[in-house]
Amino acid sequence: MKIINKGEMKLVGIRVVCEGSDYQIEIPKAVEQLKRRKGEIPYLIDRSKLVGAFVVEENSNKEDDGYWACLQVSEFDQVPKGMTRLTIPAQSYAYAKHSGPVKVIFNTYEKLLSEIEASEYTRHLNAWHLEVYPHWTLETGENMTIELYDTVR
Repeated sequence: MKIINKGEMKLVGIRVVCEGSDYQIEIPKAVEQLKRRKGEIPYLIDRSKLVGAFVVEENSNKEDDGYWACLQVSEFDQVPKGMTRLTIPAQSYAYAKHSGPVKVIFNTYEKLLSEIEASEYTRHLNAWHLEVYPHWTLETGENMTIELYDTVR
């Protein structure tokens, strides 16, 4: 397990809020919309790197519910209509890379969570967790590379 410290990130994108079982249907729709509209987002840092952000633990703060499909920006000056902005604070993450079919990503998560449990770190469930698609294209097929960042302290 590798621990990575990331600085603050500014993200702009599409927020998805739905029932748990519907996320696998709704997130790809949001990603498709973001792909079509990414030219509207000013101050992009890397237009090929999709960032998914979510808080693991459900809590009373409804502002944090859901999944954000985003692109990183350097400024929030102008957020396109129908999109939202999100600031991820500087945090420490346990890191793993998933390479393979998206449908088995949970195996990679299970391995990462086991490694965290066996370490001196603990998961921070009320913090933002990230999924970074470093070479994002919508033509994902069966195999993808996804960088998983699980917030720890």
